[in-house]
Amino acid sequence: MNCCGIREASGLQDTPIKNCIYAVARLRFGYEQEQFGFVIFSEEASYRKGSKLKAYIKKHKLGTVVQSPIEVNPNTSNRLRVYIYTIHQDNLQKWWLKNGDDVDMEDCDDDDSNMWDD
Repeated sequence: MNCCGIREASGLQDTPIKNCIYAVARLRFGYEQEQFGFVIFSEEASYRKGSKLKAYIKKHKLGTVVQSPIEVNPNTSNRLRVYIYTIHQDNLQKWWLKNGDDVDMEDCDDDDSNMWDD
């Protein structure tokens, strides 16, 4: 299933917070110029990486994030929380223009294939 307005992020537990935002901004405002307004991501509840990403987005006014209650995944028995990030396009673009070249992306593949699903 694919939707042009939504991107799904995965592998957050292994990715620095600023690199997560970089990946969103690069897809949206970099050479690909993808037209999407929402990012969905989830986490195993004990990792707390999603809540840190949510706090970063709020602190830098990059949009809003809503989160689900913790639920048990019936396939794995993991306790999961799901997040939906609504991008503030203007503020994310300003962030991109300021930070786009300054992010250390050593931990991420050049095409972000480990993080983003179409």
